[in-house]
Amino acid sequence: MLTTQLDFLMKKVLVAAAFAVAAIGNVNAQKCAHTDILNSKLANDPTFPAKYEQFQNDVNSRVTAYEKLTANTAQKTTATATIPVVFHVVLTQAEITSLGGTEGIYKRAILQLDALTRDFNGLNADSTKMHAAFKSKFGKANMYFTLPHRKPDGTGTLGVEIKVAPAGFAGYGKQTDSMKESVIGGLDPWDPEKYLNVWVVNVNYPGLMGWGYSPDYASLLGIPQFQGIVIDYQVFGQKKAPSVGGYIPGADSGRTLVHEMGHFFNLWHIWGNTEVGSGVCTDDDGVSDTPQQEDGNYQCVFPNVRTNCHSQSGGEMYMNYMDYTGDHCTVMFTKGQVTRMLAQITPGGPSDGLTKYPEVLQWPTAVADIERTTAVDVFPNPTNGMINVSFSNANGLQAITIINIMGQSIKQINASGNQSDYNFDLSDLAKGVYTLHCRFEEGTVTRKIVLQ
Repeated sequence: MLTTQLDFLMKKVLVAAAFAVAAIGNVNAQKCAHTDILNSKLANDPTFPAKYEQFQNDVNSRVTAYEKLTANTAQKTTATATIPVVFHVVLTQAEITSLGGTEGIYKRAILQLDALTRDFNGLNADSTKMHAAFKSKFGKANMYFTLPHRKPDGTGTLGVEIKVAPAGFAGYGKQTDSMKESVIGGLDPWDPEKYLNVWVVNVNYPGLMGWGYSPDYASLLGIPQFQGIVIDYQVFGQKKAPSVGGYIPGADSGRTLVHEMGHFFNLWHIWGNTEVGSGVCTDDDGVSDTPQQEDGNYQCVFPNVRTNCHSQSGGEMYMNYMDYTGDHCTVMFTKGQVTRMLAQITPGGPSDGLTKYPEVLQWPTAVADIERTTAVDVFPNPTNGMINVSFSNANGLQAITIINIMGQSIKQINASGNQSDYNFDLSDLAKGVYTLHCRFEEGTVTRKIVLQ
């Protein structure tokens, strides 16, 4: 079995080499660097194929164990896994300005997390685009993504850090991780046991939008310190209005990160790891309920069926998030893909730490001194929409954030000098109870808000 699989892996390398010339200059051929990185290692490291096979065996064993565990009704759970995602933004000032400045970046971070939670939980209205043959396979991961509010050192954070690159900086090419090292101009990852690190940068390679490493895949590649995800800044967030600029056409619904998040949780491309353009039915993604297909797709032909390798009902699942058909076509994970991802965060899995440290989601609570020296008034409360937040002493105030009952940051204002009065319009929010977080240098003061 080992010899057969190793032979197959080496055949993949030959296929990749045969199509490398075709890939050069084809913008679509480089949408995600995941396959490129793998096949480069297969081609250049003679010890890698055996390591890669062991890695695959470990993943499959973990999935099998998870399936057995959840087959027992007593072990089933509806608990939501909450994943803290920190965004490290490394851009020039011009690029930051194109996203709406610091405030615009924070808004895009929230919209991006909304997209992740929407798609991982099957809450997307466009799921109707999947073929009828796939509806019984529609997977919902019950995973919620949010910003952390506590740094590794215990101080407060909005969950987004920004570093201004030198003017004229051209960005980062493929197969580089230099954006993850502060000593060479990037931003260091936060403790990957507790945080899922995402770098938002200018990916300066034609058509390439991102890549992602799971913890065990990063270890396989010999770069465990660089686990996490990289995406281009022009696919970060969601475009909510036609007038909003700065997005790559067809990649403006936040689904580039959905795709790369799939890679982080050890999903392959739906056609496997063969280079795009090879057109062969000898590879697969290792998930039982995704039909085998010969290649990646770039064109959405909904509602038409594109025949898969075995002429099965429904054809190719080109509307799967792990294909290449774009944000306005990809609409689903399968139950098998969800099982593979959840096996990563189950106890003993390589990413289980992401669900074990809920304190990183909470604001620091050392506020006794602030409470003694600062009066925080919210009026009117309850409110029908508008509220005024005033401070008797705004020294050290950094930001004011509105948090919903799920712990999600939904509105935020950065403090301006010693300004002591701020207004929020909550009329676009659902009625209910919210929490106001006033973050000072020394800690955070909270107040409950009732929206009627």
